Amino acid sequence: MAGEITRRVILSFATLLCCVYVAIRGLDIKLSLPLNAFLKSIPIVLLSFVAILHDSPDVKGNKLATGIGRGLVLCSFGDVALEIENGFLPGLFLFLAGHLFYTTAVSPLRLTDIRKDHGMQGVGVYFILTGAWWSIVFASYLTIVDGAPSDMRPPVAIYCAVIGVMVYRVLNHRDLVAGRSSYLYVAFGALSFAFSDFVLGYNKFVTPIGNASTIVMIFYVSIHI
Repeated sequence: MAGEITRRVILSFATLLCCVYVAIRGLDIKLSLPLNAFLKSIPIVLLSFVAILHDSPDVKGNKLATGIGRGLVLCSFGDVALEIENGFLPGLFLFLAGHLFYTTAVSPLRLTDIRKDHGMQGVGVYFILTGAWWSIVFASYLTIVDGAPSDMRPPVAIYCAVIGVMVYRVLNHRDLVAGRSSYLYVAFGALSFAFSDFVLGYNKFVTPIGNASTIVMIFYVSIHI
């Protein structure tokens, strides 16, 4: 019980900080680099503790919670790197490492499980949905990779592939999240992460998007809350 209360207090405080930061960005208030990096990253660090402190007996071995917690820590470092001049590539690799933790935290369904539970019709639906997702990834991120400078295309392409795999595994995970509502929260987070990264990449490499930073931050914060 004490652990659950601590988790809720930290979650509430982190959510408040996230909302404050989104409001600051939305109002275009200028902050010093250290303060901006602190306000952007500290809520994510706090949320990583929320994930690690997750003590639900329904989550097997806390594998999902621990993986998300470690991923959040790396993403918070990535947030700081993105605020520093010439910090885009270091930030990209830190976020990539974070996505690898998210990816390995879930166990995707196997075709044999789908066939056993839903028959060949279920297998057909699985292939249709999987093909649709990878078509979206290919069409969306190919645009960004083509727009990136030649020296940045390889790391950007790798990052696109990793986040595509991460979302695929999260949407297709098996039994690590307790209940349907929890699955929907995690699925929404993964899709929001992909969308915010798409907006960020499109704005940076293809063409400017009005209020792109605010859009990115709203979705980015909603992921972690």
